[in-house]
Amino acid sequence: MRFRTTGVLLVIFVLLAGYVYFFELHKKPPETPVDKSTWVLTLSKDDVQQLTVTDKSGSVALARGDNGAWFIGSVGGDEADATRVGTIVDSLVDLRAARTLTQTAESLATYGLENPTVTVTLGLSDNRQEVLYIGDKNVQGTSYYVQHKGQSPVYLVYASLIEDLQKLITNPPYKPTPTAQPSPSVSPATVAPSSPTPTP
Repeated sequence: MRFRTTGVLLVIFVLLAGYVYFFELHKKPPETPVDKSTWVLTLSKDDVQQLTVTDKSGSVALARGDNGAWFIGSVGGDEADATRVGTIVDSLVDLRAARTLTQTAESLATYGLENPTVTVTLGLSDNRQEVLYIGDKNVQGTSYYVQHKGQSPVYLVYASLIEDLQKLITNPPYKPTPTAQPSPSVSPATVAPSSPTPTP
């Protein structure tokens, strides 16, 4: 009786082992989903010739000259702070989202994107334009909702970049005026008192 029970258990074990081998170990592993929408923009910095930022309070336009310098308004206008503008452009041309929301086409008002508060336009060397619409801040206050014109996803982009863009309007990036260095003061030479002329 014991041998029969052992045999039955052995058959069951073999069947289970066969199932695991053929159906579990040999089945195709699940593919890891890759979010291909995390990049909002991928451009060459050298292709960006213009940057315009518009919000409800106003607008600022920046143009890039042949020598790489940036100007406020148009080339030949007031020269802009190249470091400040360059840092923002660097962030825009390789703009990656902190998070991507899909299936949002019918609920843009939820993100403040039905009537965007800020519009960012990049003018490129081939006369194309890349436009970003910026909506509300998220509940945590760490990011803004952003949509790339012509695309349906809504992206969460860190607030620091968006706020730097808005500051271009409230505090235009004029080139800093060099501070004049004070010339060193020269103290008058001390003249030693002359010795009295000896009386003969």
